[in-house]
This record gives sequence, structure tokens and C-alpha cells, in this order.
Amino acid sequence: MQKYVEGGRSKPGDQFSLSLKEDGSELGPATTTGNAINVQDDKIGPIPSKRGLNLTFAETAGNSTTNLNDYASTYSCAVDGKALSGSSGTGTSGTVTIPSTGDAVVCTITNAPLTANVSIHKDVVDENGENKKPGKDWTVGAKATATTDSVTSSPTTAAQKTDANGNAKWGLKFSKTTGRATVAISETQQDGFEFKSGSCDITRIDGSKTTTKLTSEKSTDLTGIKPGDNVDCTYLNKVSDTALTLVKKVDNKAAAGTAKDTDWTLKAAGDAASGNKTIEGKTGSIEVTKAKVKAGKYALSETGALKGYEASDWLCKPSSGSGTVTSDKSSVTLKSGDDVTCTVTNTAKTGAVTWGKTDESGTALKGSVWTLTGPDGSELTIEDCAASSASECTGADKDPATGKLSVTGLKWGDYTLTEKKAPAGYILDATPHTFTVSGSELDKSLGSYTNEQKPQVALPLTGGTGSQIYLIGGAALLAAAGAIALLKGLRRRNRKH
Repeated sequence: MQKYVEGGRSKPGDQFSLSLKEDGSELGPATTTGNAINVQDDKIGPIPSKRGLNLTFAETAGNSTTNLNDYASTYSCAVDGKALSGSSGTGTSGTVTIPSTGDAVVCTITNAPLTANVSIHKDVVDENGENKKPGKDWTVGAKATATTDSVTSSPTTAAQKTDANGNAKWGLKFSKTTGRATVAISETQQDGFEFKSGSCDITRIDGSKTTTKLTSEKSTDLTGIKPGDNVDCTYLNKVSDTALTLVKKVDNKAAAGTAKDTDWTLKAAGDAASGNKTIEGKTGSIEVTKAKVKAGKYALSETGALKGYEASDWLCKPSSGSGTVTSDKSSVTLKSGDDVTCTVTNTAKTGAVTWGKTDESGTALKGSVWTLTGPDGSELTIEDCAASSASECTGADKDPATGKLSVTGLKWGDYTLTEKKAPAGYILDATPHTFTVSGSELDKSLGSYTNEQKPQVALPLTGGTGSQIYLIGGAALLAAAGAIALLKGLRRRNRKH
């Protein structure tokens, strides 16, 4: 008869006394010593015995400090190494009948402390799933919740960091042998890594084993954990794929442009550190969407740019990974495990039109007013601005020079320009002038338009009724003048006489 101590003693000085009896008579006692685990050196026998003989065996505390209630106890008997039917169970005592065949019967009482041991081991591999090594300083968790009786954990905190060997351990102490607990196993994912696989083996005190597969780093409940159980969990994490996404955006709003985001081809060319990896394709294509690349610096560019568009700087943001991105207006540097999206926006530029107003000799004229009809049928009134600077031109005309007009911010499309009011003293020219604004023709110069001066008012001098009126009027004036002179002469004569 032998003693098996599984996992260790509840208290370092605990010892166990064994007894083997036939009809109440002691056949041989034994008490363990030391603090070894597994099969103890101190045992009963071997003792000769008769076939068919019924024997009882038991264990008691080996000293005053030992409390068998601190242990979960089972027993089993085997003949020539094979389990003997009807001679196994739980508790500190049992019976065995010596079989009719076989040469040696061994009965074992196994004691395990009222604890369960929980360990988590962490390994990491590279992007290709190779070069496995222990994961140090990973946060892992084992939170024990009693479902029967009570349980305490040592250390009390549910989360620990793995040591240099990738290990973290907890001891669970149950209040009774009937205690049961649920243990929630988890890990905290680190930036740049992803869960690859994991499992937990639960080995019972009787040697039976169950395995629970872990499907993510999120909490997984292991139920029915009891005294004597050993819970051994492993997590395998790999370095996340380094991924780069290129995105093209097109802003047509201000200018009513016509280009699509797929009119451009996007490119990221890696440096030596990246193995000169290059990705190229249209936005949204698999070639440039979460493309698997290596860490390094990538030069960002686009081709096929259409006329009339202005490209922004590249803007790079992390989707996952290190959480920071090193980039400038045309490059990005990726760390291993980064998932980064880089976006460039092309904005359609608005157009402008200029023209002038002169007289027949080419002299600039001020004061003209125009109507500009746009592609959507809207009309804009433009009055020639004559000012000392462009900042003083608050209307549609942005050119302060007299007789020169400029309108900016025009959307793409067909326009009609018509003079609405001519400069003072000049004849209105109502001729419509058409032009088109497009990406290839943003700045339109219409030249100068000439107005003819209105004719002078001419007074008739000879012939016709008009001339007669002038002659009659003149004669009347002469007659009046003569009459006045005669009257004055008569008055002078009378004064003399």
C-alpha cells in the first residue's frame, strides 16, 4: 500500500499515516516523511496474502498539524498494473479482495490539496507563423468565481503579466472538497498582434483530461473546476499582417467636375527595408485595399491625373497596429503589424473669365454692366469695378482697372455673356458671347468688346421752314433795336428845346 501526493502539500509539514488491516488486525502501518510529491518512499509491504482475502486500508493525519480536510482524496487498486474492478473511489479508506489470479496487488491513496492550479503560457510567432518564442509582459487573466462553497485566488488579482518564459500562474483554494468554480480565461491583445490559437487542458486528480478550445482573446469560461484540478492554458499570437490601403477621393462640388475616383491609378513604392515592395491599382481594388506589405517606408503617388484637378497631400491614418503613423505629404513609414489607410483627394478647380470694354480708338471705357448666364440657366449681373485695388471690388467683377472685367469661381459648362448697359454716351452692343469652362480650359480670355459713340445733335442752318424762322426772328430783332434807338433820339431832342 502506497501514498501519492499530487501537486504538493497544503502545508509544508503535512504528513500521512497509512494502515492495512485484516478483520481489524493491523498488518502494517507506515507514515510519510519529507515533502516530496508523487509516490512517497514510505509505504506498507509488500506483504504476502491469500487469494480471496478481504483487506481494508485507510489513511489518517500523520501529525498534529495535518488536516485531511485540506485535501481531496481518492483511492484505487491494481493487480499487476491493471485496475482492479470495485476497488477505487473517493475518500480516505477502502477495501480490496485479493484476486484469484495475478502476483502483485498495489493500492494507492492519492491526496491533492484543496486547490486547483491555473497556468497560462503565451507564445508569439512572426507574420508567417514562424519563429515561435515566449511572449513576455502580456496581460492574461484567470478570474475564479465559486459556484459551490467558496474559493479564493492567489494572487488575488485576476490579471497578471507573463514572465520572461511567457508564464503566469494562480492558485485556487477551495473551502471544501465539494467546492466548484468557474474560471474565466482571457488575454489582452497587444497592438500589432492577432490571436492565432489557444486551448486549455483540465487534468483531474484521477488523471482524466478534458480540453477546451479557445477561439479568441476574449474571455472563455471553464466550468466545474474543483479541488485537485490542474488547468493549463496556452495562447499563440502572431504578428499581424502589415497592411496598406490606398484611397482616392474626388471633390467635384465647387466646380461641377466630371471625373471619377477610378480615373486615377494609385501607387505605393517601398524602400529597401520593405523589400522594395510596390502596390498599384485603382481605389477600391484588391491590389490597393488592405494589401499585405512589409514594414518600411513607402513613396505615395498617383498617375492619370486629369486636367483641372488639384491633388491634396496624402493623409495616412491607422486602422490598427501601433496606433501612430509616421508620414509626410507623399510617403508613409509602416511598423510591423500596422494597418494603415492613406488617402489623397483631388478637387476640381473652378474657372475664370476676363474681357475688356473699349471705344473705337481702343480707349478703356468704364461703367458697362453685363449679364452672365451659367450652365444651369442662372444669371449673374456684373458691373465694371473701377477702384484702386482688387480688395475694393465687392461685386462680381474682381478687376479694379477701368474697362477690364474678371469673374472667378465659375463651374464647368457653357456660358453666355451679354452687355446689359453700355458706358454713358455709347451705343449698347447686345451681341451674345458664348464660351465654355472645362478642366482643360479653366481661364478664358474673351478679348475686348468695342462700343460705338452715340452721334452729336446737329442744328439745321439753311433751307426749309427752319431757315425762315431764323430769318424772321432776326428781322424782328433788328426792327426792335431800331425802334428803341429812334425813341431815345426823340427824348434827347425834347430836353434841348
